[in-house]
Amino acid sequence: MMTRIFVPILAVLGYCLCGYGLASGGECPSGWEYYLECLEGNNPVSELEDKCPEPYRCFWCVGQLQQELDRWASEREARRFREFREIGYHDRLVAVAWKYLDDPNTSDDTRWAAAEALAFQGVGRVGSHDVYLILAGDPPHRVPLPWWYDFAALGDPRTVELARSEYARLKQIDPATDNLARPTLMNIIDCLYHIPGEGALDLLRELALAETDAGLRDELQRVVWKRSHNE
Repeated sequence: MMTRIFVPILAVLGYCLCGYGLASGGECPSGWEYYLECLEGNNPVSELEDKCPEPYRCFWCVGQLQQELDRWASEREARRFREFREIGYHDRLVAVAWKYLDDPNTSDDTRWAAAEALAFQGVGRVGSHDVYLILAGDPPHRVPLPWWYDFAALGDPRTVELARSEYARLKQIDPATDNLARPTLMNIIDCLYHIPGEGALDLLRELALAETDAGLRDELQRVVWKRSHNE
């Protein structure tokens, strides 16, 4: 389905190109306030767009904080997550996301994009809707590379077991046949830095002891040290 392809493409473009801040550039030229008002049904006016985009794109434009660095296991990045939550639209986003998630006619793409936006606001549940399960899939699906940043922003401890299984699966893949496997492993490592609780640190240590790839082992050891020293 075209929309199912479109959302991951947007996310990958944002991951690669957008730098600091909200999703921007050609996909989101009008600013987050415009897209949030679109979701609220207020029919806002923009000089840059003829009409409100589809809801999934509006959620994506409202809710995405783009990676600033290739390696993002740091207190600096954790601070960016906290600062992003202070933009000031938390309650409005929760209200409009709840409306869409409650609607049985809402597309899977829109549910996914709403969950991403909620994750970056640190919202784990809206009514009966579990944000982690929407992002991970229930049962879990194969998470593409950019979405480990979503899990880091959400900070749900259940991410530890998903990270464990995905790390093991990706280690079985020949990098020559999948050029995203190794970058995704690196992102899993960085994601675990941001997951609260001892489980994430224990898994990082476990993986560091077992890892035979020098580059991955160095990253694991670096993140263990930074996590242990709150840096």
